[in-house]
Amino acid sequence: RKSFRVSQLFALLLFGALVVIGATHRWLLHLWLGDGAPAIDPTLLVLTAVWFGGMIVTHPFGSLLGGLGHAGGMGLYWLATCAIFVTGAFWLGPAHGASAVMGSAALAMLAVNLPGMVIEALVRYRRTVAALDSAPAGVR
Repeated sequence: RKSFRVSQLFALLLFGALVVIGATHRWLLHLWLGDGAPAIDPTLLVLTAVWFGGMIVTHPFGSLLGGLGHAGGMGLYWLATCAIFVTGAFWLGPAHGASAVMGSAALAMLAVNLPGMVIEALVRYRRTVAALDSAPAGVR
C-alpha cells in the first residue's frame, strides 16, 4: 500500500511539473535556444501534455496490476490504446499533421487506457485485500 501511495504521489508531482513546463514552455525555449526559438502550436502542446499526463497517472495502477499478478489486464488496455492511436495516426496524420497524431494518442489514453487500468487495478486490489482479510490467520 505504501509503495502504491508513494507512486501515486510521485506521479502527481511529475504531472504538476509537466503543467508548469507547459505553462512556461515559451520562456524555457527562449532561454535555451535564444531568439531563434520555434513557436509550438498550443494545441499540440496540450494534446501532448494530456497523453503524457495520462501515462504518468496510469503508471502506478499498471505497477499495481503487475504486482497483483494481473499484468494481462494491463496488456489488454495497452493493446486497445495502441490500436486507437495507430488507426488515428495513419488515418488522420497525413491530412491533419502532428496535432491529429497526438490527438489520437490523447484520445486513446483518456478513453481506454486511463479509465480501464484505474478501474481494473482498484477492483483487483479490493478483491485481493478482501481475500487476504477473509483468509485464516495462518494463511496470511
